[in-house]
Amino acid sequence: MLSVYGITGFVIIVLGLFLQWQVYVSRIVLTFAASSMVVALSFLYEGITTGAGVLIALSALTAAIRGILIPVLIVRNLHETPWRARENRPVIKTGSSILIALALVVFGLWLFSWSIGSLPGTAGRYVALPFAMLLQGAFLIISRRNAFIQMIGYLEVENAVLLLGAWGVPGLPLVIEAAVVLDLLGIVVVAGIIMRMRESSTSADDRAARAAAAEDLRG
Repeated sequence: MLSVYGITGFVIIVLGLFLQWQVYVSRIVLTFAASSMVVALSFLYEGITTGAGVLIALSALTAAIRGILIPVLIVRNLHETPWRARENRPVIKTGSSILIALALVVFGLWLFSWSIGSLPGTAGRYVALPFAMLLQGAFLIISRRNAFIQMIGYLEVENAVLLLGAWGVPGLPLVIEAAVVLDLLGIVVVAGIIMRMRESSTSADDRAARAAAAEDLRG
């Protein structure tokens, strides 16, 4: 019978492939939010079944930061800069991206199983799935040009790293500290991207206003 960990791994892999298929940033963000909620539920389940309070805290942190806060920040900024709501020129075409991402999943599962195998614990046999998720996130970063989509790729890698730690070494006390640091870094990066986009938008508006004023003077 397939365990909760196997089902969780299958869902996040499918959602990772769905990320590669989408070109609209809002859909990618919502898909990532759903993936983060699945990861958070996985942490919650493991925390309850093993009695590890650190995993329950990690579940709440994942749901609040990567499942709600960061997606809301990105979607809200998309309403202010609608021209950034779509990936117009991906580095790799969508069809090819899906095939490459699927190949990376197969390769990741094979590489992890061949080199490490399974780890102790109930979830240890499924640790190869977060590793494949990590490869998917890394590929999303390099296959897109949109800064928001690249940010989602980074956050997907972050989810994979935390899932690897929680499933592979569930009693590791540094998992929650690593989650806090990565979440803070993610928020800072998102805020930096939004600020730079607003500055470039303001500069573009200023240039357009100066050009219009110059045209009026010539007229």
